[in-house]
Amino acid sequence: MAIKIDELEDKLSKIRETIRERLGREFVVLIYKSNGDGIIEEDVQILKYFLEHIPAKNLTIVLHGEGEDFVSAVYMTHVLSEDLSTYNAYVPLQCSSALCCLFLKANKLIRAKDCLITQVDPIIQVDGRWFRAIKNMHSENTILQEQARSVLHYARFHVTQLIGTKPSLFKFKDVDYDDFGHTEEIVTQFMNQEQHTSSITIKEMINLDLNVEENDDKELLTNSKQLIELCQEYLKEENKRMMLVSSTSIILNNEEGHLIIPDK
Repeated sequence: MAIKIDELEDKLSKIRETIRERLGREFVVLIYKSNGDGIIEEDVQILKYFLEHIPAKNLTIVLHGEGEDFVSAVYMTHVLSEDLSTYNAYVPLQCSSALCCLFLKANKLIRAKDCLITQVDPIIQVDGRWFRAIKNMHSENTILQEQARSVLHYARFHVTQLIGTKPSLFKFKDVDYDDFGHTEEIVTQFMNQEQHTSSITIKEMINLDLNVEENDDKELLTNSKQLIELCQEYLKEENKRMMLVSSTSIILNNEEGHLIIPDK
């Protein structure tokens, strides 16, 4: 039997309360219909609208899923940074590809002990096939090579800018980010591992002077997983693409792209 929005809110009530208590602050979760879905251009305005209509300006954003559109992910990251006084990021299960951009401007990244965080480098499509841009900089296919270099230049610039300018996940010290020579290390760890799905470990992040901590709170993890699963079940049954869930609110987009704020 399909889950209605009021039923979903009832099911989420205690779960959201527990997550807020365990995180120690208000939170927002960006949830897509399935783990294979991800960010598209319209999500930038949905996120901005959402943040404008919730009172808290110090949040933890809970990230789960994959990226999809790198450019939109960069814009969403700027929305978080500009619309919030400060924010943390929490990854309970998986944060992949362009979605990783969203934690680069966070004050702190909280990783569940066994979560997966993967590479952030962009994927491009040429002649109906998908390629990693960073692995095709010297392709014999000139069209692929040109697109790979252009897209990678954009991605490299924005990833290093997101981390290299305050506020960000980088632990700024007495000298500027650039003086540490971290640019190549960031690119290597976040964009140039063997596979696009290759993990970035907490040790690698700490070695890059990123403000990251491991969290082994099983109650927080269990409730976060339950929230994500319940919301994905609702999205599939209602054939909706994505939703944002905060400590107190839910926002959906319907088939016409309009936003719905369900009554409490």
